[in-house]
Amino acid sequence: MIKKHSANVKRFVAFKVTRIMGVYPVICLKDARDRRDEAKKQLANGIDPAMVRKSQKHQHSKSNTFEAVTREWC
Repeated sequence: MIKKHSANVKRFVAFKVTRIMGVYPVICLKDARDRRDEAKKQLANGIDPAMVRKSQKHQHSKSNTFEAVTREWC
């Protein structure tokens, strides 16, 4: 995002994005580091890890609807 600082001077404001890998007793340190490394690889390839996670959650929620469960059951 570019904000106007004064009449003719502009500065670039970068936002640091943080991602929660999990809660310590549930997620061990090695798994959290592996997840971090995977997110860094995705960023290096130009893929937004947050969008990947959202799409995965969306696909999971689609398969977990009442209609999907009923069709699978019948």
